Amino acid sequence: MARLAGRVFVAGCVGHCIYEHVGEIVVCEGSSMEPTIHSKDLVLTSHLSVTTGNYSNGDVLIVRSPHNPNKYLCKRLAAQSGDDIPQSHLLSLNKDRVPRGHVWLLGDNSSESMDSRRYGPIATALLRSKVTYRLWPNPGPLS
Repeated sequence: MARLAGRVFVAGCVGHCIYEHVGEIVVCEGSSMEPTIHSKDLVLTSHLSVTTGNYSNGDVLIVRSPHNPNKYLCKRLAAQSGDDIPQSHLLSLNKDRVPRGHVWLLGDNSSESMDSRRYGPIATALLRSKVTYRLWPNPGPLS
């Protein structure tokens, strides 16, 4: 019995490390990323991509909400530190570049999305993972 408990403990530790540092499966909620990702779509994400900075404009990221730390958002990376923010996405702050240590995130469905147009630049410390693959209902890489 002790041997089984030890194996279960080790498996739990390995599972936790994979979940926290390698990647995870996420169920996306809401319509802000339609038509790319629909509510209830199951996606595979990579934490390593964020940890190593292996993401670029156009990638879909999972990010902790800047206003509710218990909630995660799924948004597209539109601009990174030092990049110009397109005029159509500017807030009334009269800033035209993304500040250092921040990103500009947008939902694909702009009329339904709470994103950088509302929050402003989002700290890179809030980035959790990069969406790499849709698992369900239409398996395949994001297009």
